[in-house]
Amino acid sequence: MKKQSHSVKKHHKSHTSHKGHGQHKGHVHKIDPQKDMTRKIIILIIVVLLAIAVTEFFFSMYKVVTVQTMPMNITVMNKLGFNLDPGTVHFGGVPPGNCGTRGLWIENKLNKTLIVDIRRYGDIAPWVETNNQTFFIQPLEKTNVKFSACVPYNTTEGNYSGTIAVVMKRP
Repeated sequence: MKKQSHSVKKHHKSHTSHKGHGQHKGHVHKIDPQKDMTRKIIILIIVVLLAIAVTEFFFSMYKVVTVQTMPMNITVMNKLGFNLDPGTVHFGGVPPGNCGTRGLWIENKLNKTLIVDIRRYGDIAPWVETNNQTFFIQPLEKTNVKFSACVPYNTTEGNYSGTIAVVMKRP
């Protein structure tokens, strides 16, 4: 038994005397002041950029005052048809190769100038053009925006639809 404990002691002794081991215990790293300042500046820049990004995101959300969506539709047929129902943009019955036009009243009920941005979605979105895509509307002003839906020549008869979005936002 004595022999075994002696070999353990020897191993332990050689382990502690080996260079490199035990040097990190209690060793204090000196921090280079210039590297520390650079690190702090980088962190500050990241925080400032993040704050700007978050502020811009929330500001852009605040910028939109209202979004109104209205369905729009057109019936492609070999004769003309009219539909004057309110609340939607009906272009009526339009033969291929022809256009249907409809007006839409847009009103600014606020005491601030707003930007109006007209967006179109759906099957007929590529067919629909407007005389005013993006424009300013003055406080308490009401304006009529014209929409024309031109049916391509090769379109088969049927009902086609989409949506118009009127986005009002602060300048």
